[in-house]
Parts: sequence; structure tokens; C-alpha cells
Amino acid sequence: MATFEKRIAKEDGAIAWRAKIRRVGTKSLSKTFARKIDAVAWAREIETRHDRGYAIPTPESLRRTLASAIDRFYEDRLPELADSDRDNIRQMLERWRV
Repeated sequence: MATFEKRIAKEDGAIAWRAKIRRVGTKSLSKTFARKIDAVAWAREIETRHDRGYAIPTPESLRRTLASAIDRFYEDRLPELADSDRDNIRQMLERWRV
């Protein structure tokens, strides 16, 4: 369930609304908006996606790239493969890294 927090800036008194979503088994999500209606709409969208089983993007997941996943595969899995498989997979992955 989402909670909403009214925040008032000390400098200029501007009002902002922070929406927080907490679910068991997932990390908490929060985002700040200028209008409460925007915060409510965002929270409703995220909760609906979660209820329907869709993946919820986190800030960490948004920073991950395909190149970083390929690098991790090189480090973790590639050494375990046979030499011939290793060469073939390395060639295929290099096409995706570009």
C-alpha cells in the first residue's frame, strides 16, 4: 500500500509530495512529485503492475546495461565452458556488446 508525505522546502516553501510503496518481499520504492494527484497516479500504476505480476523497475535495474550483463557472464560463466563453446559464445556476445 502506498503512503503519501507532504514535504515543504525550507528555502522557498515549495510543496512536494513523496509517494512511498512498501510491499512484502520487495524493496521500497519512492518518488517525489510537485502535485499530489501525480503521486497518487504513479503509486496506483506501480501497485497495479505489481498485482498483475509485472516486474517493477528499481533505480538499480534502470542503471544496468546489456554490456554489464555480458561482462558479468564473461567473469562468472565463460570459464566453466568447453574451449569450443567458449569461442562460439564469445563471438556471439561480442555482436551484442556493440
